[in-house]
Amino acid sequence: GLVSLFPRKANIGKNIGLTFVYFLIVTIVIAYVLAETVVLGADFLRVFQIATTIAVLAYAAGPLLGYVWFPIPRRAVITGLVDGAVYALATGVAFAALWPALTAAAP
Repeated sequence: GLVSLFPRKANIGKNIGLTFVYFLIVTIVIAYVLAETVVLGADFLRVFQIATTIAVLAYAAGPLLGYVWFPIPRRAVITGLVDGAVYALATGVAFAALWPALTAAAP
């Protein structure tokens, strides 16, 4: 197993806040890359493909580097990869579903 020990007075609120900031920064970077590489009105699968690829790098690559440098159990790495893949898929679906479509009324 993997045990993480925190100081007696761990600041869970701070940790949750920092996690939110991390997700926000990743989302902004994904939005920027999509805005620079995908045209408005692109189909669902194209937006999904690019957003999910970037999100996999952001969410699932960390455990692999940790496995190289630290004595992290293989199961923890696999769990981290699965979690990262789930986050990436959810991110890809969200961006693809909300990506603006070109309409005939747009100038």
